[in-house]
Amino acid sequence: MLGSDAHRSVRAVPLFELTGVEKRYGELRALKDVDLSVEPGRIGLHGPNGAAKSPLLKALLGLVQHDHGTVKVFDKDVTREPFGVRALVGYMPEGDSVLPELTALQFTTLAAELCGLPRAEAIARSHQVLHYVGLGEARYRRLGSFSTGMRQRARCSTSLRAASTLASARRCSRTSSTSPSAPGRACCSRPTSSRTSRRPAIRSS
Repeated sequence: MLGSDAHRSVRAVPLFELTGVEKRYGELRALKDVDLSVEPGRIGLHGPNGAAKSPLLKALLGLVQHDHGTVKVFDKDVTREPFGVRALVGYMPEGDSVLPELTALQFTTLAAELCGLPRAEAIARSHQVLHYVGLGEARYRRLGSFSTGMRQRARCSTSLRAASTLASARRCSRTSSTSPSAPGRACCSRPTSSRTSRRPAIRSS
């Protein structure tokens, strides 16, 4: 868990920086000489299909290896410190990636434990975020019984688990039940607490 000193240190550097970044898929150059520095805050990444939003997000998360340039998240190089970056980032992918045999609480707790939280803290944190996304009463139900919107909220809870400082959501859509205007608006924002207040989030639509 980030302490106050670490939190101040994180806030002192840009949210992320890309310098001369290029990413190719065969002959297709998805990212070309990208130079970008973004300060902490709640932001969105918008663009038409084929605008390379996904390659950019995946490069920031270290999920794909960029071909040239430097990518840093909170001043950590994603190539040299991939696990350090992922410890600070909560990511909600676009696909319906849930384990249907697990309950929402088990699913969120597993995600928190995989990110390094002790089990007791992972369980406590999971109760908190599941209430926040509107699944408090359903947290003991298996994910296989959930509606599409409820599964989206369960996936969202895994991006808010633990001590993640940056939350990244793929296609938190305008019609989704987890969109910011809906009651369970946690997809791209954070629970307010002493540990998570004023932390940034990034959203891709």
